[in-house]
Amino acid sequence: MANPIFERYLPKELAELVQDVEFTGKISDLPRVSEIIEAELDALAEPERPRQWRAAPVDIRLAFSWLAGHAGMLAVDGRAAATITAVCQRCLAVFEFAVVTEIRMVLVAATTDAAQQESIAGYDVWDLDEDSVRPIDLVEESLVMALPFAPVHDSAENCAAPVETVSSEGADIVRPFADLRAKMENRDN
Repeated sequence: MANPIFERYLPKELAELVQDVEFTGKISDLPRVSEIIEAELDALAEPERPRQWRAAPVDIRLAFSWLAGHAGMLAVDGRAAATITAVCQRCLAVFEFAVVTEIRMVLVAATTDAAQQESIAGYDVWDLDEDSVRPIDLVEESLVMALPFAPVHDSAENCAAPVETVSSEGADIVRPFADLRAKMENRDN
């Protein structure tokens, strides 16, 4: 039997689920996230690349319901947590970090009025291009959006990048606009 998180559902079918969907998968279950990580790691020499990063865990919990006060809009609430392997942009060393994202989105038909979409406070709006959706796609989109643009170690102690201090003693500071007002007043006279 296939895992329900990978199956396609109509919004009505998801809204009628009576329990949360919980799943522990792997990074390899998320092709877009895997592609982003792989592009990062491809910058490293072959011997420096970690081998098992695709097996890192992804914990998913989702709950589906109709959004109160908005007929026909499916609300998705949940959480996704993953362990991501990346290259620190400061020291260029491989490290792992946790990405945790809260999922609060509303699935709407592409024909839904834009004014109606804007009135959904606290939810991200996901336009449905098709009649059905796969729950894993919602999770993957949320994790992609939660990934840092430039991953770095969480503290200087963990990072191997040299720390430089800038001393202001004896530094020649150039202030190109320091006397601009005086020059403008002289020009007007």
